[in-house]
Amino acid sequence: MPLSKLILRNFQAHKKLDIPLDPHVTTIVGPSDVGKSSIIRALRWVTSNRPNGSSFIRTGSKKSSVALFLGKSKAVVRQRGSSRGNVYRM
Repeated sequence: MPLSKLILRNFQAHKKLDIPLDPHVTTIVGPSDVGKSSIIRALRWVTSNRPNGSSFIRTGSKKSSVALFLGKSKAVVRQRGSSRGNVYRM
């Protein structure tokens, strides 16, 4: 089942970002220092719990979440609040 969408909430520079993923190739382009690398970090976090800690939570926010959708209705969601540990939902 192909990856279809990535949703970031309060992850580093991104307050709210929804990225539709092409089943073959998705390209992320933009000027320096706008959050392209944080999209890759979000993918690593939702799939392998890296980075550790809570330093990626957007400044001024209490929690962060990343959702990775497979097909139209299945998703893996990872959340982290500054006061509680990681939470996975499927």
